[in-house]
Amino acid sequence: MIRTRILLSGLICSCLLGSTLAAAHHSMTATYNRAETTTIEGTVKKFSFRNPHVFLFIDVEGKDGKIVNWMGEGNAATGWRRRGWTGKEFKLGDRVRISGAATIDGSPMVWLKDIEKLDSETGDVMARFSPFSDPKLPIKIEDSPASLGAKDIFVAKTLPSGRINLSGVTRSLEDPDDRGFVFRNDPKLSYNPEGAKARAAVDITNDPQVFCDPPGLARQAGLTAYGLNIAQTDDKIIIDYEEYSGHREIPLSDQLPAAGPKSRLGDSVARYEGDSLIIETVNLLPNWVNHVGDIMSDEARITEVMTRADRENLGSVIKIVTTVTDPKYLTKPHSMTRHKVFTTGYDYVENACVKPLRNRKVDASVDTALNKSSHTPTLEQDEKASPKALWIILLLAALTLGGGLMASKLSKARK
Repeated sequence: MIRTRILLSGLICSCLLGSTLAAAHHSMTATYNRAETTTIEGTVKKFSFRNPHVFLFIDVEGKDGKIVNWMGEGNAATGWRRRGWTGKEFKLGDRVRISGAATIDGSPMVWLKDIEKLDSETGDVMARFSPFSDPKLPIKIEDSPASLGAKDIFVAKTLPSGRINLSGVTRSLEDPDDRGFVFRNDPKLSYNPEGAKARAAVDITNDPQVFCDPPGLARQAGLTAYGLNIAQTDDKIIIDYEEYSGHREIPLSDQLPAAGPKSRLGDSVARYEGDSLIIETVNLLPNWVNHVGDIMSDEARITEVMTRADRENLGSVIKIVTTVTDPKYLTKPHSMTRHKVFTTGYDYVENACVKPLRNRKVDASVDTALNKSSHTPTLEQDEKASPKALWIILLLAALTLGGGLMASKLSKARK
């Protein structure tokens, strides 16, 4: 049941994106070439203001008079909203001119940098926009309560039971210890020769989250630059993630799960140790650790340690250290540290994945590197096949019943 819910919610994807300009720059997908710029002009078909990416779809008339649908892609709606965007800045039929990084393969996509709203008749510029600043509009746009009502808060450090208090809604916080942005201070993975060979085989343009694959645990829980919502009960920990809409239900236990079928989020158990909550996960499929192509093998295990790191001038903060231990690929464990601040009046942005307007490359070396073909079929695969299997069973049952009724009628007729 846990994995079923994880699968359904995990079909939301993207590259990981921060809420600052630096994080946004870092999050640009491998679809784009920062050294080349594309500028297009056309009519808005849809403005999708969602996580993990914002998309502006426009129809562009080519030199031959044919209409081509283009996709303008930007970083997460969470970051746009914090800068004043509401998702109502563009509507169907608006005339716009957009520019930004061009695609590597020439597909009709552009990474949003500058956007201009044009007069549909004269072509004059009516307003200019940037994803990295408050939108300057000639008309009043309704404010977003989810953005303007958010407030960081202080909460008790312990629950009535005496356990560490981690329950509540949080948003991402730039690292207060290192005074740096998320991603920037992550250490490099220390690969052994086998791991280095596997890493070299990875094609960065095949980022699974760009193509809407369910995320692995390292990216969903460890790398994420977004908030999470934690609920603590007497027998389990429930975590819902803003990014990818991930959902986990983790039982409290001192015993690791037995070896079994592997999945993207694996099998987890949680335990309290003093002022910490420790989550250990095994039975993981090989996957990407981050958005730049670093990978882990199917022998990896992941440990998450959650503590409180409150800031007097800010609010109550959860410090999360996620560590990947991989004896097959790494010479030493790889850790990522993130901070989440408790917040009230903050609604998570809806998630909806949109695949790029290009095909994923066929690269057998990547499949070999990630050992995708060597695994026992996972629950996710079994679930996809189950509807078909059910129909086959029903069909066989119907044929069996029909055959029995026919035989009975023939028997009666002979008598």
